[in-house]
Amino acid sequence: MRMERAVWVVLLLIVSVVCIQGLIHHLKIVDDSRPIFKIETFGFAPGGKIIMNVTSLKVTQRSRFPNTKGINASVAIIIRPTNQDFGPFLEEESLKTDCFKLSEVQNPSAFKVMRLPLTDGIQTTSEISHEWELVRGEQGFYNIIFINCGSSPTKVSFNLDLTMYNPGPNYLSVGESPLPTLYFFFSICWVVVLVVWLTWYFKIFYSDSPYKRVFKIHTFITIFIILKMLSLFFRAVDYHYLKLVGVPGGWAIAYFIFAGLKGIMMFVIIALIGTGWAFVKPFLSDQDKKIFLIVIPAQVLYNIALIILEETAPGSQGWLDWKEIFKFVDVICCVAILAPIIWSIKHLRDAAQIDGKAKRVMEKLKLFRQFYLLVIVYIYFSRMVVLIIETVLSYDKVWLGDFFEEAASIVFWTITCYKFKPVDDNPYLKVGDEEESEDVELNEIISENQAEASANKL
Repeated sequence: MRMERAVWVVLLLIVSVVCIQGLIHHLKIVDDSRPIFKIETFGFAPGGKIIMNVTSLKVTQRSRFPNTKGINASVAIIIRPTNQDFGPFLEEESLKTDCFKLSEVQNPSAFKVMRLPLTDGIQTTSEISHEWELVRGEQGFYNIIFINCGSSPTKVSFNLDLTMYNPGPNYLSVGESPLPTLYFFFSICWVVVLVVWLTWYFKIFYSDSPYKRVFKIHTFITIFIILKMLSLFFRAVDYHYLKLVGVPGGWAIAYFIFAGLKGIMMFVIIALIGTGWAFVKPFLSDQDKKIFLIVIPAQVLYNIALIILEETAPGSQGWLDWKEIFKFVDVICCVAILAPIIWSIKHLRDAAQIDGKAKRVMEKLKLFRQFYLLVIVYIYFSRMVVLIIETVLSYDKVWLGDFFEEAASIVFWTITCYKFKPVDDNPYLKVGDEEESEDVELNEIISENQAEASANKL
């Protein structure tokens, strides 16, 4: 009952958050004292347009530039070209540079400014609108940044409607335009993986062999592949509608539901394989169960953070906090799923030293070591290498980051499915009378090792 309630709470959060935002941003800022923050980054082609409308502007304390030369406002939204999308973090030196350019009105063609006139304590009812069109030679990445250059603390409130699009109109950044096709392509790839996996699965399931074994974890893998395929398909549809109209409609809800369930299932499967459940032992120890008490709630929090990060602009209040939560929880999950693999390798090594019939144990030990290296490489590539690649990509090659991430995912799971597929000649699934007795002895050895480890902790 508690798990069902948790799932319904997550689904309601998904619906409530996703219905709020689209790619056409509606940003509401209330009593914000940040001196600088990034609202959004977008890759423009020649002919791309930026439309901004600011309403309900209010400042609680008025401040001015030193030596402003007649400029009566210290708050502005600027559009600044950049080479790469380095994220939302902006340094104090950047603020000083932007404030100097704003006060001196230098290089207006490369530094577009939307000044916000302020009156202390009064909310303006008029709408402040600006529209820019980028000509040939101005294409590239642009940061839309809010700056407050006052010498004294100032709290600002306003509503911003921000629309950015390329010729078409195409509401996706230039580098994201191939994403609908990319995600649809990978969803088809996962269909192929599903067909091959089901062929293996049903071949053994309906086999007359007395040695056949189809474990529950094979069913979990089947469910994961289906969830992964559907999440990529709905992601493709989501981006398709973002590209056409600037808002995803209800497709984003479907994507986040399947992506959330897929994320939880992925970490659960890796952890279950790592514990050796079904393959090495038919039970989960108390130590193993603690891993799932960490991973499952962490994945729920991870998916909530993902929804907020995906569906709100970087300039939203609290966005950076959710970004840090997202990174922290991801690290926790990655470390947590490595722990049971290390424990299983240790127990198998101990069993190989004690058991005189160590051939089968050594086969399992070798496979677990391979799986451990596979998980390490996958985590390192998808969390580190892809991030490094994304930071150096040009504005029109941003889609390559998603390509490498999805390619790494499908390679990892293809290898995992192959190594743990339900076939009669799998080292895990060879069950003769002699080997069954070896499994019993192995389970007893592992149980004794885990009992000793628990006793030592006490």
